[in-house]
Amino acid sequence: MSLIKTHGLVLKSIDYGEADKIITLFSNNLGKIQVLAKGSRRPKSRLMTAIQTFCLGEYVLFKGKGSLYILSQCDVQQTFYNLRTNLERLSAASYILNLCREVVQEQEANTLLFTLTVSCLNLLCYSHIQPSIIVTAFEVKMLGVIGYRPHTVSCVLCSGDLKGQIAFSAGLGGVVCSSCRFKDPHSLKISHGTLNTLRYIQDTDIKKISRIKINESTMNELDRILTLFIARRLEKIFKSKDFMKTVFGDLKKEV
Repeated sequence: MSLIKTHGLVLKSIDYGEADKIITLFSNNLGKIQVLAKGSRRPKSRLMTAIQTFCLGEYVLFKGKGSLYILSQCDVQQTFYNLRTNLERLSAASYILNLCREVVQEQEANTLLFTLTVSCLNLLCYSHIQPSIIVTAFEVKMLGVIGYRPHTVSCVLCSGDLKGQIAFSAGLGGVVCSSCRFKDPHSLKISHGTLNTLRYIQDTDIKKISRIKINESTMNELDRILTLFIARRLEKIFKSKDFMKTVFGDLKKEV
């Protein structure tokens, strides 16, 4: 039976049987796969670290029944342990993994999204950038990677210039001009500062995200339009984002 080596990130881990785990692994070349880690819950198991959520490593697998893979061994590269010591950053990272579990297709590689996800986890774990900025950047970049990049260069309806009071239409897929915004009663008014920030994130490498300075008003507008747009496109509301925002809000009150 041939072995399969893959670079992977654990998105989820659940108990299976008396001593096993089944992990949802985001593989850079296999997409989202389910992996059985036999005996990994035993105290002396050499796979104990490899099955933890957020673990990043070189996984050695072999094919099991159906779509299931069996974990043979793992060279652990990162555990992102520091995330577990900061609730704000942990909640942000958990939301990012939840998005990945939803958008990554079973056994369909998405190297761009894999790289983006690992980059954002590194930023959350090791940088001093605000978690809210990292999450916003991930959302914007993710939408582009999966083919849902919001249209921001001109009015999504008439292709006209974006002047005056503009708005964002989740249903139409982008920004609408002052004349067209009334054609979607559910569109949300946004400032030109928010539009410029959205454009900047779309076109800037994630590793340069530290250069972005976002004020509270712009961040609130970005949060509203991205939450609505993601819910519309993915047809799902993410409770993990609600929890993350609650954590962010509670920490603000403490300051």
